[in-house]
Formats: sequence, structure tokens, C-alpha cells
Amino acid sequence: MVGALGIVMTVNSDRTVSLSAKDWCGILASIMTILGSLFAVYIHHDRQLSVIMTRQEMVIERINRIEDKQDQIQNANFTTSSN
Repeated sequence: MVGALGIVMTVNSDRTVSLSAKDWCGILASIMTILGSLFAVYIHHDRQLSVIMTRQEMVIERINRIEDKQDQIQNANFTTSSN
């Protein structure tokens, strides 16, 4: 029986397919490649989320400073207009 990559697998008389060490190495290499790719995508995604969270924290701090300045200006205008 010839596999998809042209690799010959041995067949016993009872129609049970047995895989050689070379076949198992190919299967394991394929699995490791897929897992490695998934890990790389996960790491990239995690870094992107970290960047977004850092930017979000900076924007929140900036908004808080702007709101504080706005409150100070409004309070200063209120106290001068009430005099």
C-alpha cells in the first residue's frame, strides 16, 4: 500500500497495517510542526494583546488628567463668577 507521500507501508496477511519507525517519525514531525505553528501564533497574539492593554492604560491616564484639568478650570470659573 502506497501512502500519500509515496511512502510504502507494509501490510500483513490479516490486512492490519503496521507503520515503520520512519512513518511514525513523519507523523510526529507533522504534529510538532502544527503545534509549533500554533504556539508561535499564540505568542504573537499574546504580545499584541499586551501592546493594546498598555496603550489602553496610557489613554485612560491621559483622559483622567484631561478631566482633572477640566474640573479645575470649571471650578476656577465658578469661583470667579460667583464673586
